[in-house]
Amino acid sequence: MSELQDLNLTYPVARQDAVVERLHGVDVPDPYRWLEDLGDPDTLPWVRAQGALARTVLDASPWKAHFSERLRQVWSQRTCHTALMQGGKYFYFFNDGSQEQDGLYVMDAPDGEPRLLLDPSAEHSEAGSATISYATASPDGSLLAYSLSFGGSDWQQWRVREVATGEDLPERLEGSKFSAAGWNADSTGFYYTCFAERDSAAEPDAETNSEAAAKTSAEWEPDLDPVVAFHRVGTDQAEDELVYEDPAHPEQGITVLTSEDGSHLILFLWRGDAATTGIIVKDITDAASATDPGFVELLPDFDASYSYVAGEGPIMWFQTDRDAPMGRIIRTDARRPGEIVEVVAEGCHAIQGAGLIGGKLYVVQLVDACSRIHVHDPYDGRYLGEVSLPGAGTVEGLRSDPAGTECFYSFTDFLRPATVYRLDTRDDTSTVFFEPELTFDPDDFVVEQVRFTADDGVEVPVWLGRHRDTPRDGARPTFLAAYGGFGFAITPSFTPGPLAWMELGGIYALANVRGGGEFGEAWHEAGSGRRKVRAVDDLIGAAEWLAESGWTEPERLAVGGMSNGGLLTTALLTRRPDVCAGVLAVNGVMDLVRFDRFTIGWSWRFEYGDPGGPDDFAALLALSPLHNVTDETAYPAALICTAVRDDRVVPAHSFKFAAALQRAQATSAPALLRVDEEAGHGRDARLDAGLSDLSDRWAFSAEVVGLTRTTP
Repeated sequence: MSELQDLNLTYPVARQDAVVERLHGVDVPDPYRWLEDLGDPDTLPWVRAQGALARTVLDASPWKAHFSERLRQVWSQRTCHTALMQGGKYFYFFNDGSQEQDGLYVMDAPDGEPRLLLDPSAEHSEAGSATISYATASPDGSLLAYSLSFGGSDWQQWRVREVATGEDLPERLEGSKFSAAGWNADSTGFYYTCFAERDSAAEPDAETNSEAAAKTSAEWEPDLDPVVAFHRVGTDQAEDELVYEDPAHPEQGITVLTSEDGSHLILFLWRGDAATTGIIVKDITDAASATDPGFVELLPDFDASYSYVAGEGPIMWFQTDRDAPMGRIIRTDARRPGEIVEVVAEGCHAIQGAGLIGGKLYVVQLVDACSRIHVHDPYDGRYLGEVSLPGAGTVEGLRSDPAGTECFYSFTDFLRPATVYRLDTRDDTSTVFFEPELTFDPDDFVVEQVRFTADDGVEVPVWLGRHRDTPRDGARPTFLAAYGGFGFAITPSFTPGPLAWMELGGIYALANVRGGGEFGEAWHEAGSGRRKVRAVDDLIGAAEWLAESGWTEPERLAVGGMSNGGLLTTALLTRRPDVCAGVLAVNGVMDLVRFDRFTIGWSWRFEYGDPGGPDDFAALLALSPLHNVTDETAYPAALICTAVRDDRVVPAHSFKFAAALQRAQATSAPALLRVDEEAGHGRDARLDAGLSDLSDRWAFSAEVVGLTRTTP
């Protein structure tokens, strides 16, 4: 189909060690285990040689320049994320189209003059890729607690900035990961989670390659024993007070927040064996209670998933799937732990989120994987109406002071970047706060939701996007994407890549396969654990349907996914290499035998299964992409993308899978390993680096499906 399929590449040689591990009575070879160690003298040279080879191939494609230029044109537009009112001020992330990353802006009023408060690219250019991972203003609006991550790592460094001056206070808090922050009521300090034995978020310095490699490999160790600490503004981290620890459960995550009025500290506890949470709370209204170690076990049984909606003193609202796979809203009272009152009952559509503002409960439901906002009374649950939206798309936001009368939300779909609206809760009317300026006409394109019947009789939705003049000729170059994991709902949103693809006459398809959360917890459970293979089978079914329905053919189809989606695409490659011409896997989970031995991998057991249990192990081994690569097999072309600083899905997954695939490939179709040494799991947030990454992916896809320059 293209010259890329006939390159006959010579790959860097990967040594094969005689490593065999006997697990549950099964001998499991692992010849590339040395690639789990960046300190091994062969690892970095092999990784860099792989990256150089991929760079040579990708740069030779004429599509590289085309996608780089077009993606920059689309990306270089003004964008805004949902605004949030805190401490009487309005905070929002904004990019004028030229900034390397979004900056955090602040205003004194919704129609006031914006002021740039935090610009990570300009302030930390010497540190490479510095990104804002979390930010929250103090109740009085005078301070901003924010965390930075450097070089793509998930590790965070907390700082405190004066909102009036834009200057940071001296303190730096290290050793934090996946942490939010919650202020106390008088704005004198905040709570956060950290790992006492880890110090991994500091800005990069002039380390040697060997030092950097050793440090990165050390960061792949399991993340165990988190604690909650209280930091008093203006003091050193060494003086932070220990608030909560649970040494009996080292494999536990803790999400920390405080209620909007600062009266209660709320801790969400989550473990890797189930998609459930426990909730403990503490009254922090005075100094004595704030330092008292005692917590109230509000919802301690780990019997369901819970997420916070809002709080008014001891009364708190939560979204849960307890006895409700589609979700419901409940109310609790910290004075009567364990008791719940149902506010919004489970319906026929999944609840995506909720917010309490102006004495009303705004509940976002997913109808055919698109957002709808219903309004209810927060106490008796009465239905009060619906917020009008521009069409079928995705809503984010709806967070504000429960006592206020306004909030902000964004709305986006496949063809329109996010527009931010200001909602007046007195009459539920919306006005535009920010609207993007488009460099294209959305009416030139068509996006529709279709369904195919899976082999077990279940209907699976697929979004199909194309230029309205694109013919249904049975041979359209097509890109199929999926995620299908962890109960995450993949809903319509705008990114430049699919637009550029559709402009050239290509089809963009997004399958809402099982394992996601588009249709509630039952949809998730149907594609998780020992049933994870169902998510892969749904993806294979979508690929087959696209050909059978007259849109494309296997030789014209590329399949791609990121993170859990990378698992699905590489499992598709090993199970059904005949259904597509190319596979794109970005930061994917590919070793299902050892995934739980790195960083946060232990928390994925509820999604994939426990390799330590014989029954789960058997299912994992049968699905694991790494362990199902078969020698002398005609595999489609593959681009495996990873990042050395990815400390969530560590790059060893991609390293080992690429080595095995290159060894086994029976044809000249390439198996490329693209390695970014300055990015992490979320890829590189900087404009130039992000454009290079995306243009590589789309150029590869264009090459393998034989895309032409014939625009509809």
